Amino acid sequence: MSKDEYIAVMEQNIKLLQQKINVLDDTNGPYESIKIPEFKIHKSRLPSAINDFNQNNSKEIIKGHLMEGYREAKARKIIPIPGITASFCYDFSKNKSTWIGPMQFIYGWLERYDASFEEVLGFIVDSDKQRFQDVAFGNIGKKNYIATEAILLENGNQIIEEYNYLYHGGDYEKRSPILLQGKTTLTGINKR
Repeated sequence: MSKDEYIAVMEQNIKLLQQKINVLDDTNGPYESIKIPEFKIHKSRLPSAINDFNQNNSKEIIKGHLMEGYREAKARKIIPIPGITASFCYDFSKNKSTWIGPMQFIYGWLERYDASFEEVLGFIVDSDKQRFQDVAFGNIGKKNYIATEAILLENGNQIIEEYNYLYHGGDYEKRSPILLQGKTTLTGINKR
């Protein structure tokens, strides 16, 4: 399969996925039209913003809570597509990674942030953690470029990472890297 054919197939798959998401939205109906049922409940069980169901704005407050949940669910509905990549740069001195691209979708984070190595390690299944650490830190000073085998994340996504180690100019023995530049490629989704 040529590169153009592969791109055409992927574009078709994206369109089919978008259609399925739209059908799911249509069958579930919009959450804006939800009617709050009438029921009795003790005041202590109401959200702190509501004192009583007879209060004028109680239904609006509850509807606001429902809409907030709906927006969060819509945000999580964005499904990463195998083949997408995200670049990152890990600073050894600060223990922080800076991401470029859709890394939060690959790892399943709700928002973008600069994670430490330990935080990233927490998103990897236990069976792959040691291998991930060995590849990331075990090749310092040995190789400049490394590509990992498939790594399974806690959210079920499967990734492959590529690393380029950058050292100080005068560090000919390559003992203390400055940066780790890399690329994460999503190879599969929901493998768990």
